[in-house]
Amino acid sequence: MGHLSFYFNRIHTAEGMRFHISVRLKGQPIAFNMHLVEGDWMLVNSENCPVWLSEVQTALSDTIKEYFET
Repeated sequence: MGHLSFYFNRIHTAEGMRFHISVRLKGQPIAFNMHLVEGDWMLVNSENCPVWLSEVQTALSDTIKEYFET
């Protein structure tokens, strides 16, 4: 898969804070949301996401915790 750059946008919704995250894979944009569930950031509608995203979900959650949570 190579090197991927993920772009994080924090958004506030009626349901609470979410992150809209985008990445380009082989020129194709992929966008998805993550929300906080019991202290971890989880994919919203993970069944609609590519399988490899669920494999990096923990790393994305850790990144959000490290750089965005105060």
